[in-house]
Amino acid sequence: MDDIRTICVILDRPGSEQWALERGKALAAATGAHLHLASFCWVALAENEQVFDTHQRLALQKGALNERRRWLDGVVLDAGLTAANVSTEVVWTKDISVWVAEQAASGKADLVVKSVHRSSGTLLHTPLDWQILRTVHAPVWFATGTSAARGILATIDLEHRDDKHQLMNQRVLDAARYFSGVLDAPAHSVHVVETTGFPDSLEGYEVEVLAADAELRSRELLEALVKPYGVEPANVHLAVGHLGPALAEVTRSKAVDVLVVGTGARGRIGTFLLGNSAEFILASAPCDVLAIHV
Repeated sequence: MDDIRTICVILDRPGSEQWALERGKALAAATGAHLHLASFCWVALAENEQVFDTHQRLALQKGALNERRRWLDGVVLDAGLTAANVSTEVVWTKDISVWVAEQAASGKADLVVKSVHRSSGTLLHTPLDWQILRTVHAPVWFATGTSAARGILATIDLEHRDDKHQLMNQRVLDAARYFSGVLDAPAHSVHVVETTGFPDSLEGYEVEVLAADAELRSRELLEALVKPYGVEPANVHLAVGHLGPALAEVTRSKAVDVLVVGTGARGRIGTFLLGNSAEFILASAPCDVLAIHV
């Protein structure tokens, strides 16, 4: 993983807990990166030509932007930041994910930090976190209200052997190693063996034996994969069960505060398709999630 030069923090609305800001500050201090704070502002009536004329709409927009800028200046002051180590921007848009994706694509954001908001998606509604997860190609750190990282857990997919998934595993491990170093937190790795889909009985085989063989072989593959990345043997974990609950149990039992997951960023068409494992993990993880895109 390349060094991080600029961290773009997506601020929450005024009155909300600014988890992303706190995490961004800590990451900037650890990496020496520049911190850029973005606050988003949009008033629907200011875009409605049927209700207001051009001058009225511009006045609404200007007033809303000025109000948000004053709020943002206060946030910077309260956070103890100065112009020497932070830049700020108020963005007029209702499509935050598009703006963030463009920032990442143009090289203006090596890491995006956003507070996580737990919500479910439907065919008609895609939460902002999922939109960002799918469209932004830079690493995205989804922050919770937890404290500093005590451990970095890389989630590994051993079920898919195609080139893209193998590359994804490598980048996840690379990111875990990088942040383990800059945050001085131990790196862990985990693979979830989902044996829950086995039938109750098989002709000529014992289900328990097959499940044990799957666990043994998976552990061998996992240990071989993570060895070049310096993960201590005691920090190589194999979980059995459903993906979400199994990962949550590992993070709690191993005192992990950051879960690193791989995902394939998709374009605008894919924004309305559900079922990405990273989205499922993001919705259920009890800690921060760092999404690494391939």
